[in-house]
Amino acid sequence: MSRCVVNVATGRYVTGQQRLKAMLGDHTAFMGWANELPPGSQSHQSYPYQFKAFALKAAVEAGYQGKFFTYYAGVTGTPTALGTNGAGKVFVIAYAGGALMGGEYDKDVYAFKAKYNDDFYTGAIIRMLEAMTLAMAQSKSTDPVKVAFAMEGLKWKSELGGDVEMRKADHQLQQPLYISVWQKTDAKHPYSVENTGMTFAQVVEFPNYVSSTPTSCQMKRPSPS
Repeated sequence: MSRCVVNVATGRYVTGQQRLKAMLGDHTAFMGWANELPPGSQSHQSYPYQFKAFALKAAVEAGYQGKFFTYYAGVTGTPTALGTNGAGKVFVIAYAGGALMGGEYDKDVYAFKAKYNDDFYTGAIIRMLEAMTLAMAQSKSTDPVKVAFAMEGLKWKSELGGDVEMRKADHQLQQPLYISVWQKTDAKHPYSVENTGMTFAQVVEFPNYVSSTPTSCQMKRPSPS
């Protein structure tokens, strides 16, 4: 089996699952969920992205032996649900390259774990605060409009890794993207995600000049104050 498509739907969208399955034909495994994680249920509130673990399990049971490329497999609860399943097969595409990135970021990760007994996976917070700090220093102001204009075209080397830029055209952060793989911890990748003995290890980095895509945005700006 070369392909597996997973679709999660509730309510009226379940009929869309049926049409999608028919369109894909017999050469693609199709798994659809309608009731396991209904919005508002306790499981949905606690682990809204944990359906990926169910998707992986069902895909393997259906005969799929390929790789899984995800966006949010590192979100709280999902690593624990994965356990050792998917080792070497589950990949994450994200703006952080693995559980550890080196330098000051790693210190923050371990300090967060020591204080809260939880994993720090929202690395975007770091780049957000870096952008705000640099723009406020450059504009010598905390006025939102002045800070926003100071952000335009702002470039810096992030603690999270890589060179980043706030694109002037649409105020979208141009940043590196990474692919990481779910694997057992080792000497090179020692951080145990959610104390599972597993971790996300960086496979490849795409610098922002590679990951950036064109935009046709015609953003309307306020008048400079």
